[in-house]
Amino acid sequence: MAGRGGPGRAEPNGSVHGAGRGELVAGYLYSSSIVHVPFRNPPGFLTVDDNARMLRGLTAPRSFTKDGRAINMHAGSVQDLIDAGVLFCGTPDQVFGQIVDFTEYCGGMGNLLMMGHAGFLSHEDTVSNLTMFSNEVMPRLKAYKQPEPQSVAA
Repeated sequence: MAGRGGPGRAEPNGSVHGAGRGELVAGYLYSSSIVHVPFRNPPGFLTVDDNARMLRGLTAPRSFTKDGRAINMHAGSVQDLIDAGVLFCGTPDQVFGQIVDFTEYCGGMGNLLMMGHAGFLSHEDTVSNLTMFSNEVMPRLKAYKQPEPQSVAA
């Protein structure tokens, strides 16, 4: 969400409104799935064939943007993560638009689980994110009419 600089102003780190926080949260995504070696692939978790494919580096990508580009969840840019619907980031208007785009792409959303405290965000930035979301995005989401299930069902 918005930085301390306020709408349309630069944040202290020189990034444009909200982008600095996006980098901080993306940093969490890059490292959150790091698992201690003995627990990465416990015996019996994967088949022998799947283990062989993984060891050869032949695993298929698992995260994609809406236009079909594969992204690396551990190294993708903030924009890649936004394009894949993994991260909603920016001004309240941008975040609302991203959530609406994602909802329409998926055919509706039952629940939205927000994690506004990831990575190296400070307590103040976290409180600011949650406050801004609840005051400026949530009321618009409540008023937003989701697609009718029948209109998006295959």
